[in-house]
Amino acid sequence: MGSRTVWPVTGSIWALRSLLELANPDYWDPVTALDWSAVWTFSAGGGLIILGALGIVALAPRWFQQVTPAPATDIRRWRRGRVRR
Repeated sequence: MGSRTVWPVTGSIWALRSLLELANPDYWDPVTALDWSAVWTFSAGGGLIILGALGIVALAPRWFQQVTPAPATDIRRWRRGRVRR
């Protein structure tokens, strides 16, 4: 699952969990389907946050390469846009 899909799914899960919170579910002793769905959405949201954080770490090297300038020896060509990244 790519980072572009993890974060919207994570947000949707946490939004659903927030809506379930309005029904005051019982997390400690779940009995009803509403209680169990609140427990599962909380667990899924936490797991997806971890996946999203790992996705950001995986994207960081590519982002860093895009925002760093060329080496100092090629600074004139870099300013003119002649150095490829």
